[in-house]
This record gives sequence, C-alpha cells and structure tokens, in this order.
Amino acid sequence: MANAIVSNEKVDVPIWDLPTRIFHWLLVASVLVAWITAELPGPGFAIHKLAGYSIGGALIFRVIWGFIGSPHSRFADFIKPWSDIAAHARMLFRMSPPRSVGHNPIGGWMICALMIVLTTIVVSGLLSASENLAGPFAEAIPSGLAHLIADLHEAAFNILLVLVTIHVLGVIVDMVLNRENLIGAMWWGRKSLGADAARFERPFAPLWWAVAVAAIGVIVMAWIAL
Repeated sequence: MANAIVSNEKVDVPIWDLPTRIFHWLLVASVLVAWITAELPGPGFAIHKLAGYSIGGALIFRVIWGFIGSPHSRFADFIKPWSDIAAHARMLFRMSPPRSVGHNPIGGWMICALMIVLTTIVVSGLLSASENLAGPFAEAIPSGLAHLIADLHEAAFNILLVLVTIHVLGVIVDMVLNRENLIGAMWWGRKSLGADAARFERPFAPLWWAVAVAAIGVIVMAWIAL
C-alpha cells in the first residue's frame, strides 16, 4: 500500500510543514472558541463571529494549500481510492493497520469530511438568524429562510462534533496500535520513518507560498466581515 513503512531502521524526517501545523491548531482553537461563544449575546457573539471568520480564512488557505502545498499536505497525497480504504479497514479490524507517512486512507477522507462540514457551518453562519442573533448576510434573505439556515448551522455543528469524536478516537487507536505519537508529529512536524521510506520524502513547498495563500484567506474573510 502507498506510504507504508517497511524499513526497521528509523530516521527522523520532516513530514508536516509549518503552515499545515498552524492551520491545524488554529482550526482547533477557533472551533473551540466558536463552540463556547455560540449562545452568548453582545461581546460574546462578536467573538463567535470572529472565530467563524478565522475558520473561514483557514479553510480557504487549506483548500488552496491542498493543491500547491508541501507533499503530504496535498489532496493528491491523502485522497485515496476505495480499494486502499477497504484494504486499510480490513487490516485495522485485524488490529494491525499499516503505518502511513502522511494521513492514512481513512484519515484522509475524514479530513475532507471535516472540511466540508466546516464549510457548511461557516456559510450557514453568514446567512442564519435566530431570535436574538444574526449573521452578517441574514438580512439579505427572507427571515424564514434565515431561520431555516440557522437550524442547518446548528445541525452541521452537531455533525462536526460527531466527526471530531471519530477523528480523535481514530488518532488514539492508530497511536496505540502503531505506537506512534501522531499528536507530537502534528505539533513538531516530524516522524520517525524507515530509512527506505525516508529516501522518498520530498522537500516542503516554499514558505512564502503559504504566506501568499494565507493573505488570500485573510483578505476574503476581511471583505466579508466589513
């Protein structure tokens, strides 16, 4: 299977670039803030909106970075065909999943699902309205529709909670079965790979590309916010 590690000799190799790691932890923090402030009036709701804009900008960055970013950050690296997913699932049920350099086939599609649901949450948040709270574009549509979109906004967040729970459990299972610190890898950006696999690792994309892409996300969300 692609990305499987076969060598017993270990080499410490950079896997996750700094932009991808910043995206990951910024998204985690923004979602937590948005969750905590979801029902708060006044300044609390202002923070909720800022967290939503942060999520939106991060998603714009991640989509673009998924095409031009570093090797293991690209969609082409972790969006695998059904045959790879099924093979990985069979080995997982046998309690012996193969170690992967980047996202494993199941984890890769989970990333896509999380991004789709988060996009739904951001877009619906911009258009939704409840009795006391409203998104910036809610007045542009009929109030009845804005209230329906608010229900979608809440339902999408509930789905997100389920997906996040599955994602975290999957990470824990992978860490236990493969004895690999995936959380540390996403924090420090490095993994211990077999020497054979390490030789195939390619360099990261230039950092200034990430700065330019991040600027696009900030500009788009600032335009929406203002």
